[in-house]
Amino acid sequence: MEQPSVCAKCNEQINDAKCVIVGEKYYHENHFTCSSCSADLSTQQYHQENDDDYYCVDCYSKNIAPKCAACGLAILENIVQLADGVELHNECFVCFKCKKCLTAEYVQDEDKHIVCNECLENSVDKCDSCQKPILDCKITTGGKKFHQSCFKCSKCDSVIEQENHLEQDGQIFHARCLNLQCSFCNEIILSGYYKYQDLLYHIECYEKAKLQLQEEQGQNNNNNTEQLLADVREEVEKEELKLKEEEEQKRKQHEQEEEARKQYEEEKKEQEKKLELEMEKQKQNQNQKENDQQLVEKQTIQDQQNDVQGKKNLSNIIKQFETNSSQVKETQTKSNDNKSHLKVEEPKIEAISNAPTSNQSEPISYKVIPYSVLTSNPPSDIDFTKKEAYLSDEEFQKVFQMNKQEFGVLKAWRQKELKQKHKLF
Repeated sequence: MEQPSVCAKCNEQINDAKCVIVGEKYYHENHFTCSSCSADLSTQQYHQENDDDYYCVDCYSKNIAPKCAACGLAILENIVQLADGVELHNECFVCFKCKKCLTAEYVQDEDKHIVCNECLENSVDKCDSCQKPILDCKITTGGKKFHQSCFKCSKCDSVIEQENHLEQDGQIFHARCLNLQCSFCNEIILSGYYKYQDLLYHIECYEKAKLQLQEEQGQNNNNNTEQLLADVREEVEKEELKLKEEEEQKRKQHEQEEEARKQYEEEKKEQEKKLELEMEKQKQNQNQKENDQQLVEKQTIQDQQNDVQGKKNLSNIIKQFETNSSQVKETQTKSNDNKSHLKVEEPKIEAISNAPTSNQSEPISYKVIPYSVLTSNPPSDIDFTKKEAYLSDEEFQKVFQMNKQEFGVLKAWRQKELKQKHKLF
C-alpha cells in the first residue's frame, strides 16, 4: 500500500486528492504560498530561493532578485556577471561609448567603463613604437608613450627594464650602450647629464667643473660671467618691455571698448530723444487735428444755425406780407360805400443773392506766386488770409483738385479745412 503524502509545510498528511508537487516535495493546495506575502503560488510563476523558500514574481523582484548596475531594475533571467562582481541584464551589457551589445569578452577603460575593443583602441594612447593601443602598463618618457615590451634600446634592441636609460637625438638608449664619459671625472654617465660647449658632465660634476674653469680662466671667466649676467639682464628687459607692450595694448583695447560703449549709449539716448520728439510731434499734430475738427464742427453748427435763422426770417416776412394783405382787404370792404378803390402796392420780397451787383467793385487781381514759395517763405506784402488766390489756375487745380469757381461756392468752414490741409491758411 502506497505511503500517504505529507505536506512539506504543515507536516500533516495530504488526504485530499488535490495537492501541489514541487520537485520531490508535496504541499496542500493552499499551503504552497509565497514566503513573503503568502500569495497562492499554485496558479502563477514563482522563484525558488534556497530549499524551502518560494517567492512570487513581485516579491522576488523587489526583495530577492539582484539589481542591474546599469538600469537599476531586477534581473530575473539571463544575468551577466562581470569579473568585479557587477551584475547586468543581458540587454544592458553594452559598450559605454557606441552602445553596441557585447559578448562574454569585454574590456574596461581607465574610468572602469565597459567598452568594446574598437572603442577602447580609439580612446587610449597608442605606442610611439608599434602604433598599437596601450591597454596595460604604459611607460612615458620625453613626451612619448610605450608598451613596456616596446620600451627598447635603440642600439642593442633589448627591453629597458630597471636599468638607467638616456635620450639622445630623439632616441632611447641604455646608459651603458652609449658609453658616455663625464668630461670632469671620466666616469661613465648612467643617468641624466649636462651638456656644455659640446662636453658632457654628470649633473653633480658640472658645478665642480664650472668652479674649476672659473679658477683657470680668472678674469676672463669673470668677464664671461658679467657678459652672461648682461645677457640675462637684456633678456629680462626684453621680457619686461614685451609685458609693457601687452599691457599698453590691453589698455588701448579697453579704452576703445569703453569709447564704443559710450558712443553706443549716446546714440541710444539720441534715438530715445528723437523718439520722444517724434511722439510729442505726433501728439501735437493729433491735438491740432482735434482742434481743427472741433472748429469745423463749430463752423458746421454755426452754418446750420444761420440756415435755420434765415428760414425763420423768411417765414416772418411771409407772415407779415399775409397780415398786410389781410388789412388791405378789410380796408377795401369798408370803403365800398364811397365807391372808391384803394390801390395797395404789395411789398416786394427781396431775394438774397450772392451775385455781384452793378455797384460792387471789380474783382481784385492777385499776382501769381508758386505753391512752394507760399508754403515755405511767402512774401510779406501778400494777404495771408487769401494765400490760395495767388496760385495760378493750373497749380490751384493740382492742389485742390478743383478750379477757383468751384472752390468759391464752398462753405467757409470747408474752404478753411482745405486751406489748412494744404498749408495755405
